[in-house]
Amino acid sequence: MRQSRRSRFGDLIRAAGPSDRRRFLADLWTARGWETSVERRLVVARR
Repeated sequence: MRQSRRSRFGDLIRAAGPSDRRRFLADLWTARGWETSVERRLVVARR
């Protein structure tokens, strides 16, 4: 049986390392029009 997209996405996020998850979040906020940077272990998003 095929996994749902949501389930597959969850599996991929859980399997990603911390730096990959931070980069993903920064890219997500950037796509929504925010200016982002990754500073140590934080994603900083500014308008």
